[in-house]
Amino acid sequence: MPEKTYRWFGHQSAAHLHQNANPISQHPPFCGKKRRNNGMILPLPFGTGITFTAFEQPYISSNLRMYSTKNNLTARADTVYQNTKSGEVSVTIRPDFWLFPFLNVYGLFGYTEGRTTPNMSVPSVIIENVPGIGDIKIDTTFELTDKIYYNGPVYGFGATVSTGYKGFFLLLSYEYSVTNPTSLEDNLIYQRFSAKAGILLGRNGKKAKGAFWLGTLFMKDSHHFAGEVDVKDILPGFEIIFGDKATYMADVRATYPWNFIFGGSLMVNDHNFVVLELGFFRRQQISLSYTFRF
Repeated sequence: MPEKTYRWFGHQSAAHLHQNANPISQHPPFCGKKRRNNGMILPLPFGTGITFTAFEQPYISSNLRMYSTKNNLTARADTVYQNTKSGEVSVTIRPDFWLFPFLNVYGLFGYTEGRTTPNMSVPSVIIENVPGIGDIKIDTTFELTDKIYYNGPVYGFGATVSTGYKGFFLLLSYEYSVTNPTSLEDNLIYQRFSAKAGILLGRNGKKAKGAFWLGTLFMKDSHHFAGEVDVKDILPGFEIIFGDKATYMADVRATYPWNFIFGGSLMVNDHNFVVLELGFFRRQQISLSYTFRF
């Protein structure tokens, strides 16, 4: 938290923290040395943390297309009944520093494993551009229920703006990350924005302090899935035209990009921080992190 929030613990506590918080450098943040000399209490400028994150949420699939392995024919599904879900588990390393007393910036890199479960029912497909005929609609009912797994490295960056008054604080964060899955053709791009309001908890003269907050998280992602289906499952006899196998691909987007979050943190001392955060309503998530500051 920035310097204003620490004043909730009183002048004596602020002086105690100031004596024990020994940053390896007075810069960053900008004007950090001047603010400390004026009695302001700033967090240690640099940090390195490890974060475990997992989430699952419903998605809407669109632009479902199938490609023949026998010829150049393609088909599309304009109507799909579905219950698509997707989830990920990731572990990331996050180096950060305070650029300004109110602005923390960080990078992230790590590893992600995820899965997408389409669970889709397709009542009809349209074969496109059949030579001499054009588009042909075929009424059929088949299901796509494959569990599609992917994994790969993740990297990105983020920033958090913070402000506070006495024991209360407000945090606004933005994060951009890219996952490069080994089993998918395209990268998965995530953008996250969160707003949190909370309160600091602690006692004067004690190094260990905590915080609790409530907020909301918006997540926008570029996501898709692909697989293979037996053409005979689409329509018996259809394999004469389309071949025995067909590959399919579809785009997905989160049904509800917003969810609510609540969390808490424990500052064991000036160097060690533990944070736990939970998300609920449409997207279930959990995040646990440890950070060492210096």
